[in-house]
Amino acid sequence: MSLLNLMNLMNGLALGVMRVTTTPAPSTGSWESNPIQKLREKLALRWSIFEGLDFLFFLMAVPFTLITVGLLLYNLWGILKFLWSASKGQKPIADKPFWIRVAVVIFVCFLLFSGIFWDVLEAIYSWTSNQDVTG
Repeated sequence: MSLLNLMNLMNGLALGVMRVTTTPAPSTGSWESNPIQKLREKLALRWSIFEGLDFLFFLMAVPFTLITVGLLLYNLWGILKFLWSASKGQKPIADKPFWIRVAVVIFVCFLLFSGIFWDVLEAIYSWTSNQDVTG
């Protein structure tokens, strides 16, 4: 089949698909009356399939905990190094940017360890899932 014949065949198929039908609309309650709702039912993600996969959250929590503890220990090591150099007179103890960085990192670690971060994420998820965007 030549390229020109293939293009003519594709154009014919496209025109056939785009042809407007004059058949009356089906009665309410049938599948064709609201195909968007049926598509939404068929294509929406069903979260119930993840119910048996709770162990994956545990597997994801182990590296998360190790990273958070590592961050806290790294921050503690940085504080000890800073205090050591301050005691030798190499850096001033009133280094404001350093103490701000330390406070921010400790605060983030506190949010992660205490679960407040996850509570905020859960509240955001619950709020957005309850919003009606259909108008």
